[in-house]
Amino acid sequence: FTWYHNDDFDYSVGYPSGWEVWEETTLGAVQIGDLISGTNLNAGVEYLLPGDTLEDYLAYAEEQIDWLNGVIHSEEPIVVNGRDAYELDVTIAIGELEARELMAIMIEGDMGYFVICAADTEDFYDYWVDFDTIINSFTIR
Repeated sequence: FTWYHNDDFDYSVGYPSGWEVWEETTLGAVQIGDLISGTNLNAGVEYLLPGDTLEDYLAYAEEQIDWLNGVIHSEEPIVVNGRDAYELDVTIAIGELEARELMAIMIEGDMGYFVICAADTEDFYDYWVDFDTIINSFTIR
């Protein structure tokens, strides 16, 4: 695995060697992936309302998934590097393209942090171990 560090928003995430950073934004998001398969991860931050809880952030994520006509296959509380989080297994269809995603969300102060791993639906389980490793590598300093 190789590491991506975002010093502006104090997070790091590991990803498979051979994947490349595709895009970084000034808002703290990054997209990293494999150019051949299209399998990728998105990580970043979102500003929350003061006092928002992890459950509030989960409800917001569920609304966004619903807005995208996504289907949540599973949703469970997990711990990522000592931090409470939620993991969601989701299918998103955009036009004729369909992707399966494994995502984790967590909060620190008034910031929501996310890491989303996506693959073509047919290939999703081929990447499960990598996706689980990526999510569990996510750290907030």
